[in-house]
Amino acid sequence: MKIVGNQTLLLIIPSFDYAFLPIIDSILSANHKIITSTPNLIIDIRGNGGGSDASYRNLMPYIYTQPIIVYNVEFWASRDNTEYYKQLSMKKDLEEQDHKFFESLSDSLLKYPNKFVSMTSTDTFMIRYDTVYSYPKNVAIIIDKYNASSSEEFLLSAKQSKKTILFGKENTMGALDYSNLYPEYLPSGKRGVLIPTSRSFRLKEKPIDNVGISPNVILKTQQEKKIVRFIIKYLRRNS
Repeated sequence: MKIVGNQTLLLIIPSFDYAFLPIIDSILSANHKIITSTPNLIIDIRGNGGGSDASYRNLMPYIYTQPIIVYNVEFWASRDNTEYYKQLSMKKDLEEQDHKFFESLSDSLLKYPNKFVSMTSTDTFMIRYDTVYSYPKNVAIIIDKYNASSSEEFLLSAKQSKKTILFGKENTMGALDYSNLYPEYLPSGKRGVLIPTSRSFRLKEKPIDNVGISPNVILKTQQEKKIVRFIIKYLRRNS
């Protein structure tokens, strides 16, 4: 995180991989005071292909202005998927709430083989926070065509805030409706595929795959310094 103007901070997050969760959280914790006392926050997620929704969990309170609607997913209870989540639940670096979820999920998949299993009874759920921070007053998120999966889930939540404006040259990738991927390698070990284990209830109404998420403001350059200057001027004119 760095200061790019008297009233603006820049946070660059190139990946939401679960391995980076401690780093992201530590940056947010160390800079909490300056984040909540600076009018503008620019979040650059260009090139961020996703990872885990947990990785942006502690970023959302700074963006939040009103309850966030999130679509649930249902998981396919194949033998391999069940074993995958069982193994995932035993990883030592998991936060406690994630450990409990994966453990419960693997147990549920085991009970209903070869069926789609939902961990909730509704198509959507709502996220609420107790606090709406006065600052940052404006949150600008820079996106590109490489944003997919969890980074798109982050954008769908973030854009529900009255603070948020998306800046980009084009739509995001559109790879979210079938998600929670796990890698399967061919016998050679040189190539592999990412296999989705879940599908979103969003498919009924608002599919994202092969469509992507559109920017609110179109950028005509991809140079970081020019983009930041443009966004600062834009926020100054429109705040």
